[in-house]
Amino acid sequence: MKEIKTSIAAEILVGIVLLLTAITPAIDMVYGEYLRMLHPAVVTVDNQPPELYLIWYVPLHPTRGAYMNAYVLSKDSNRPTLLPASTRGDLGLDVWDKLESSGIKEVTLKVDSTSLTLGHIGYEFTETYRIEYYRHNAWTTPSSGTIVFTAYAKDYAGNTVTTKFYAVVGVPDGQFYINDQPASTDTHIYLNTLDLNFKFKATKVGSAIGSVLVEIYYPYPHGEQIARIWLNETVTDEEWTGSYTLPETGTYEIRGYFYVEGHPYQRMCVVVGYQPFLNAVTALKITFAVMGLSLIGHGAYRYKGAV
Repeated sequence: MKEIKTSIAAEILVGIVLLLTAITPAIDMVYGEYLRMLHPAVVTVDNQPPELYLIWYVPLHPTRGAYMNAYVLSKDSNRPTLLPASTRGDLGLDVWDKLESSGIKEVTLKVDSTSLTLGHIGYEFTETYRIEYYRHNAWTTPSSGTIVFTAYAKDYAGNTVTTKFYAVVGVPDGQFYINDQPASTDTHIYLNTLDLNFKFKATKVGSAIGSVLVEIYYPYPHGEQIARIWLNETVTDEEWTGSYTLPETGTYEIRGYFYVEGHPYQRMCVVVGYQPFLNAVTALKITFAVMGLSLIGHGAYRYKGAV
């Protein structure tokens, strides 16, 4: 009987160890928040400012009232994002901050010289970042011209960052396609092939478009540029096409521009590739949790039968 109880105890102990291994990061996070609230003497050293990762604009359909595809704004003043003119929609700002940092204290956004009110709408975690999401409702694009967006963030350690984003309205327009799938901005396309076929179709004043360019960055996010593909004009003033073979499976960022009088306008910024729902680390933690709970349950059942 003693040997049986020892075996049962060992089984339950192994289950507890596996379960704690799986949930320790969550315990650390909750305990860290507890310390921050109840123990002001705790010191966090943070000398890295947050990152103003992107601004997105989601227009409302003028008649149906439903949201249309989002536009991701460009950080390059020489390559502004093309927005539809005189269109009402919502603006969003994504702020990335290291998990070990002090946390976001203040975020502001200006459109040209006008300050907008931002509401915090949520957050999520990656393995190394905490992503905060902010939103401003009911902003209307002008009828023409260049727009400058100025975003500002400050963390609790006093680190600040200011980033400008650029857009333009009132110029020619068109639609990119990747393997016959529409690709605008803020789009994730999943493919089971390394071969990419690009197409750009002019939808407005195609005669003014001089050339069309596609750029590929890897890995996503924060990748390096690995290719630039100038598309061929296959139908005069209407259609441009080209192709490229990716070097390996993975997740890529693909940007598309058309040029008017030598000036580029960004019309595509998409994520392409295969991105598993669970990474290896997360899957291993879930496996540990399931194994731990199973061993604890089985050990408790054996113990009940032994007494």
